[in-house]
Amino acid sequence: MLVLEVWKKLVILIVFILLHLAETQSPSKQHPGFPNIVEAVFGETYEENSTRNHGFLFEYSYNHTYNSAVYITTGLINKEKNYSNDFPTQVVVRQELAIQSWDLPSLMQSGVEFSQVSRKLCATGQNINTTLPISIEVTTFSERLIEFSIHAEIQVNLTVSIGTDYTIFVTPTSPQYYQFTFPKNSTQAVTLYVNSSQNYYCSRVAIQSAECPIQDLTGSVETGVTFQTFLQKAALIINNNRVSKAVYIVFTVMPNDQLCSSQERTIPIGDPKVKEMEFWIEDHIEETVYIFALLAAVGYCSAYCLAAVLYLLIIKLWERRRKSQEIEMNSPVPTISNGNTGASASADNPSINDINHDDSLLLDADTLADQDEIKDVYRLKKNLMVADMARKPSTHLRKKYMLYVRNLISISIFYALPVIQLVLAYQKYLNLSGNEDTCYYNFLCSRHLGGLHSFNSVISNIGYMVLGILFIIITHFRFRDSMSKPEEERERLGIPQHVGIFYAMGLALFVEGIMSGCYHVCPSYNNFQFDTAFMYILGGLLTLRLFQSRHPDINANAHTAFISLAIIIIIAVVGVLFNSPVFWYVFTFFYLLSVIYLSIKIYYVGRFKFDKALMQSIKHHIVSVRSDKKKCSAPTYPVKFGFLLFMNACNWGMGLYGVITKPADFATFMLEITIMNLALYFMFYIAMKRIVHKERLVPQTYIFGLLSIALWVPALWYFINNLTDWQKTPAQSRNLNAPCIVLDFFDGHDIWHFLSAGAMFCSFLAILFIDDDLKDTPRTEIPVF
Repeated sequence: MLVLEVWKKLVILIVFILLHLAETQSPSKQHPGFPNIVEAVFGETYEENSTRNHGFLFEYSYNHTYNSAVYITTGLINKEKNYSNDFPTQVVVRQELAIQSWDLPSLMQSGVEFSQVSRKLCATGQNINTTLPISIEVTTFSERLIEFSIHAEIQVNLTVSIGTDYTIFVTPTSPQYYQFTFPKNSTQAVTLYVNSSQNYYCSRVAIQSAECPIQDLTGSVETGVTFQTFLQKAALIINNNRVSKAVYIVFTVMPNDQLCSSQERTIPIGDPKVKEMEFWIEDHIEETVYIFALLAAVGYCSAYCLAAVLYLLIIKLWERRRKSQEIEMNSPVPTISNGNTGASASADNPSINDINHDDSLLLDADTLADQDEIKDVYRLKKNLMVADMARKPSTHLRKKYMLYVRNLISISIFYALPVIQLVLAYQKYLNLSGNEDTCYYNFLCSRHLGGLHSFNSVISNIGYMVLGILFIIITHFRFRDSMSKPEEERERLGIPQHVGIFYAMGLALFVEGIMSGCYHVCPSYNNFQFDTAFMYILGGLLTLRLFQSRHPDINANAHTAFISLAIIIIIAVVGVLFNSPVFWYVFTFFYLLSVIYLSIKIYYVGRFKFDKALMQSIKHHIVSVRSDKKKCSAPTYPVKFGFLLFMNACNWGMGLYGVITKPADFATFMLEITIMNLALYFMFYIAMKRIVHKERLVPQTYIFGLLSIALWVPALWYFINNLTDWQKTPAQSRNLNAPCIVLDFFDGHDIWHFLSAGAMFCSFLAILFIDDDLKDTPRTEIPVF
């Protein structure tokens, strides 16, 4: 029995020892020892050693005063010696209203470790001139000896004021915050400006209500605050009615530059990672500035309207005076009838004249092939006249070109409604989330009004809208005057007056103002096409209108034109979203193929067909040239051939430039192609009119042409000098931001809006009057080019 009792006690002892050993060896059941309590003093640096069973508790007594906060710095000593991945040193700071904690070393989101961490404790809600306890507990689960240091001090100048510059130094583990309180009877808003000379170390500035906890960690700064990432520049508007009377301004440096440069470039080990920043606060502009700016915008548009009214009155008075002088001199305006000058002018060529002036020949043709042969006769003549290109009934052509307006109205409505809905949703998200990286504004000149963050960029588009409507009105009065002439005179003299495309141009300019305004509600990578879509449409309509002047019968139908423009817009969107080498090769191939196809169609005025007869004709021509080289004659239309050759060379150059350099901004590249071809055709038209055929330009064309050039030059300068770039990160885009330059309200891009609206309006008028010298010239004497 005694032996059995001894064995029982021995077993119990062994089991107890094993359980104790298991408890001490299991990491999940380890607990740090009770900390050593230290009555700490502010301003002193404490260096201690800590292990799993040897922690520390530092107790401070803080006599809280206004404009002060406690700043704590902790770090590892001999980090290489004490480095531990499994058991970091834990620092827990307890105060009356908040608890903060961090690890040493601190492992950031990017995987980079920092051996030193600093924090400024929250001071909100604490009573002034009261003694408050602050305890800092330092513990670890490591069996190894960990050497650490801790330093706490009271920092004054916590609050900042309007009109004072402040310089601070921030690291990823040492964020900074300051308190700003709106003064009594202050403005509704103030603007916080941040500047840094260092174009590296991605940073973030945030505005939050003066409440604990402070969102000063890189992973939590986005919660419930308004913030921006930046490299060198940032600007935030603090609204008095959206936040409490006091706010915290929090500065943080990110552990890597991914958010600011779209690259995984981690800050290298050993880099001090200290970013110097300068910030200041200014009163936001007063309401009177908004009023003066709006009056200036309205006045700018009103000046064009007043000039248009004066012009119309002067033209009316001049027409009346001219008619009265003709009546006094018994020289009534000659009218054209059958057998008049127009008929006699073509009497030298009776066979062609019959075709030119007797549309019944087309109606009497037995088959479609007969009609095609007749069209080939009068459209492929060497000396082609407008009468050959204006054979269809004017009522038919008028309806054809009015379809441009009707189709564009439908397109605009269906395009604009979802656009407006989407950008308002973007703006609402921005206001609720506080994430000001969502939209690419010029934050240094961002003028809030209501829910709009950049009201100045929106209202500056009013010029497009007003001048678009004004151009439609001028076109209407002009068309009404032309319709007052006798019908026979309208059908035989001058360039055919079909104003449908002119109306469409004015409408497109108006809608461009709406679309550009919608884009600037929240400019970003996701909605860039809102601003550019109608630019392509305007370029296409201008080119078609110039071509229509001398080719009214064969100009593109509305549905064909808009389908082609829609394809261009789709290509632009695809090019921005999938800007890859494969895309560039495919795009360049079809782009150059399209240029060749259009060149052939233009050269043969639409009479060129890709069919079996073409191949037989080419084969026959090659055989005949081989038998007799003299038959290899010069082009039938040498001037047109030379222009198309030059145009192809320019487009081939653009295609090669694109496929070699692969520009990042494909939408702008497409716009450059559109503008280039429009400019080439316009210069060709002027050269053929003035130099080749010796036609003159009326004074209105000179005046509006020179005005458009005078406006285009500065407008393009402001357009090229970008203030934002949605192809870059928000932080990189902010580096391009610049202050307002006009009335402390409008920036350079707003000036582009005003100037380009006036330039396009004057360009429209120059094209409207470009052939007014031919009003009394028979169409049989007006050449086609």
